[in-house]
Amino acid sequence: LLHIGIDLLLEGVCDSYGNFDWLEYGGIWFITIIMTIYGMTAALLAGIASALSVYAAQSVSYQNPIRGILTASSLRSSSWNRPTEAASILDSNEIGRKKILIIQLQGHLFFGNVAQLTDNIKATLEQKKGTPEEP
Repeated sequence: LLHIGIDLLLEGVCDSYGNFDWLEYGGIWFITIIMTIYGMTAALLAGIASALSVYAAQSVSYQNPIRGILTASSLRSSSWNRPTEAASILDSNEIGRKKILIIQLQGHLFFGNVAQLTDNIKATLEQKKGTPEEP
């Protein structure tokens, strides 16, 4: 039993040093201390609490889920050779790449920031309405 405890300590604390940010690594130390003092069952509960706390803290730090908004006119595929008809459709200002809106997302989507995501998308669509870049 002592051998398993030492292996868990080495694997969990020593081998993981530098692989996690300070908040996640603090959670590892918290679980280790709880396991040492109170046992495996209490450490399981501490691990659940630590994981939820770290997730909530990291989700709050990335509040804006949108990284960028752009049209598909800047994206070109060189892997396919298209016929001239297809290329003319894609390059058309009325139905081509300029009509495709790309929204790059980042972080986690959850109930706290989905409302902000939809508001930003609606505002962007409203802003582009009536312009040549209207999707």
